[in-house]
Amino acid sequence: MKAFHQTLQELLKQTTKNVQQAGQRLGTDVYSGSDEMDRSVAESDRRLLILMAERDRNQIKEIDRALKRIESGEYGTCNACGNKISMRRLKVNPTATLCTHCQQTMETREKFGICQGH
Repeated sequence: MKAFHQTLQELLKQTTKNVQQAGQRLGTDVYSGSDEMDRSVAESDRRLLILMAERDRNQIKEIDRALKRIESGEYGTCNACGNKISMRRLKVNPTATLCTHCQQTMETREKFGICQGH
């Protein structure tokens, strides 16, 4: 668990830095040129930066929840079935809350629009 805690802390630090840098860029990147194509590209870049910052903010929330699960002793346990999440899966995705089987089941249900319990 110590290794996962350290990995999550490093990921948190880098992701927080990314959000801060995006905020700085959003605060300073203002394009006032007259070329419509350049304005369009600048606006597209700005939207992409906002989406990336939002993704990073969501990742920070996931990391915080994973760190709390480590503290409570729940880290590495599937939220759906209660089985252990494989070390291999946690190494790939240290914020995982579902075992591989439950993750695949959830994705299949989402793909086909199957409601839980049906």
